[in-house]
Amino acid sequence: MRLQGPVQRMLRGTPVPTVQPCGARSSSSTTNRNGSSSRAMLVRAAASALERDITLLYDGDCPLCLKEVNFLKGRDEAQDPRRISFVDISAADYDPALYANISFESAMRKIHAILKDGSIVTEVEVFRRLYEAVGLGWVYAITKNATVLALANRVYGLWADKRTELTGREALDVILTRRNALNEGKMGSNCRDEDGVIACDLPVPAAKPTATK
Repeated sequence: MRLQGPVQRMLRGTPVPTVQPCGARSSSSTTNRNGSSSRAMLVRAAASALERDITLLYDGDCPLCLKEVNFLKGRDEAQDPRRISFVDISAADYDPALYANISFESAMRKIHAILKDGSIVTEVEVFRRLYEAVGLGWVYAITKNATVLALANRVYGLWADKRTELTGREALDVILTRRNALNEGKMGSNCRDEDGVIACDLPVPAAKPTATK
């Protein structure tokens, strides 16, 4: 039987002609493939993360938050199977569409986590669920009481509103404005008033703390 086509020619050992792409279409095609590949990687990473019992959305620019994240990571890595996924919302490629449509602003204003069944928990309940996942449920067990939880959430809310300033960073609204500007590809330009006068151009952010892998 005679072999035909590029696959068959490869099987026969006959060189297969290379088709050269044309002009700008080559660059565009490569860019599209790279973009699609990056997107596919993000989708796979999100799907893998959400398979665990709880997925924590945390602020990787927050020094105090990182201390707790690193503590929980250490506890979680010591157990099999691992039960917690950690997603840094401060990462440039954080995509709300992959994480229950929780926006950067929402996740910055109060802590969020996504449970394996797709439900979302916020505020102090997040901490209770996380500590339960690493065998320290007793730490937040008292917050199962509705009255205690309501009071704890009020205290947490006061902290959350000022946490960035209390940890040596800019006001939360400034951070959110910068993120919006970065997303638009124009740092600070959306802070101009009607006359075009710069009202709140933003400084370059400070060096980012690192989380333990």
